[in-house]
Amino acid sequence: MKGSGLVMKPFPNGRAKTFFWAILCVALLGGCASHLTPRSPVVREILVDPRGYDGKFVRIDGTVKMPFSFVVVKYFELDDGTGAIPVITSRPMPREGSTITVEGRVNAAFSVGVVNLVVIEEKP
Repeated sequence: MKGSGLVMKPFPNGRAKTFFWAILCVALLGGCASHLTPRSPVVREILVDPRGYDGKFVRIDGTVKMPFSFVVVKYFELDDGTGAIPVITSRPMPREGSTITVEGRVNAAFSVGVVNLVVIEEKP
């Protein structure tokens, strides 16, 4: 309006300005969050460097191979396309050939010469 003396401000008060910056920060951080989260290793990386992963929690997607259950021991191999790693579980046994996600702790059980036994102990 010409001559009314009203001047439009982009942020009429401090709260609106604070709200705008808060929304902008949330949007930017939300978009970057997927790039900031650590990626899960592939089986090959664990098998090449078992000491570096010993005791660490990992999440791996793969195909179930060779399930074996005997009284209290439940075991299967998880193959993610880069290698296969034994998984010890207390959960119900997955079907052979099924694709699953395993979350668990890497355990470098023992090493004799160049042979390493590395397993994942699945979280219950």
